Amino acid sequence: MEFDVNSALEKAKSALNTVAKGTEKAVSIQKKKFDLYSLEGKLNSEYEALGRVFYESVVGGSANEDNINAAVEVIRNRLEEIEEAKEVLAKEKNQRLCPTCGESVDKKAVFCSYCGERLIIESDREA
Repeated sequence: MEFDVNSALEKAKSALNTVAKGTEKAVSIQKKKFDLYSLEGKLNSEYEALGRVFYESVVGGSANEDNINAAVEVIRNRLEEIEEAKEVLAKEKNQRLCPTCGESVDKKAVFCSYCGERLIIESDREA
């Protein structure tokens, strides 16, 4: 039995390409998770800022509705960003979001493993 160097190199190259693709996907998922955590951290800071504005308006005796409304709008926009980031991450992980609780679940799941909600399977929608 003769050793075929070219065949071995092709198999090794194919294996490395497969590993590289898997690594790229893992890195991409981790980056998207980091982006999501960063957005959630900003949201917490924005909630704190809203609390300060509200507290100062109560202590000062006059409601500063413009500042409160501005802080609420910033939070509303950040929540939309977070929802979009969750959807992108779920797609990257080949999952989907539960419409009730917003958690990421397997695309083929019949029930949400977090809240128990019955999920519509993609093939059910098309039928």
